[in-house]
Amino acid sequence: MKGIIKGVNHKKSMFVYEDENGSCGYFEINGKDDLVEGDEISGNLDSFGCEVIVKTATNERYTACIEDCGISFEDAVKRVFNKK
Repeated sequence: MKGIIKGVNHKKSMFVYEDENGSCGYFEINGKDDLVEGDEISGNLDSFGCEVIVKTATNERYTACIEDCGISFEDAVKRVFNKK
């Protein structure tokens, strides 16, 4: 499944994404976290747990922990940025 990075919290190494179906979710990366808003990604974005996420432009692979998926953009942003 393809997606696009819609929000980045580098302090927490957490990322909000929107998948090709218009649903959103968020994941955490341990280690290198050079993804930025607008980056296209692919992987098993509609699953929970550890998954390999690929940055489409560079084919770079990241091990990500998908913490939630199939939620609204607003809910994903609240959780990643601790907004109420």
